[in-house]
Amino acid sequence: MGEKNDYFENQPDYVNEILKRVSKALNGVKYGSVTITVHNSRVVQIEKSEKIRYDDDQYVVKGGGI
Repeated sequence: MGEKNDYFENQPDYVNEILKRVSKALNGVKYGSVTITVHNSRVVQIEKSEKIRYDDDQYVVKGGGI
């Protein structure tokens, strides 16, 4: 089986662009989602939704949240 980079190099340009954009959308998301919308077998939209969680009680006590 080839290296991961071999897979990317053998794809059409638009596939590489989509893979880069999906990777960019996923980068740094701690909590949230990335939704990929497909029409007629083609990616037409990428949505990124991030959530910020205030689970740390000390953060809330110090005035950092509700």
